[in-house]
Amino acid sequence: MKYIPAMVLGLMVVGLSSVAFSFAASYSPLLSYLIAVDGLNSNSPEWLLVVLQDSAIALLSAVAIVFIYRRLLSQFPFNWLAIILMQLPLSLLVISVNGLPIDFANLYELSKSLPTLINAIAIVMIYLVFKLINNKQATVNSGL
Repeated sequence: MKYIPAMVLGLMVVGLSSVAFSFAASYSPLLSYLIAVDGLNSNSPEWLLVVLQDSAIALLSAVAIVFIYRRLLSQFPFNWLAIILMQLPLSLLVISVNGLPIDFANLYELSKSLPTLINAIAIVMIYLVFKLINNKQATVNSGL
């Protein structure tokens, strides 16, 4: 029972991520820019902008959900099980839609593979950052 909010927020991050990616696809000037680029090929550096945008969307939605869970639902456990339960719906969605692409042969393939991998582990990465910050603060506060 104490892990139900983590599962619900995991479902919410799926919805938030889907909405964020649909807005980015519709309203981002990046698509217009990519269409306007002459000579765009699979090794064009413009694909790094796609990596940056898609990774930022994934990480920002993960930060929002983990922050909401940590601050607003502080009475519930903030441990590995809660984080895995939060990450699981997004990982399953991403892997079922995109598969598990591990092709880094050129920048275009990187722009498809890296954001997918980041989406599949975003909440866990944010949790690790939170833990590192807390450990660093504990070390500073203890005088070591």
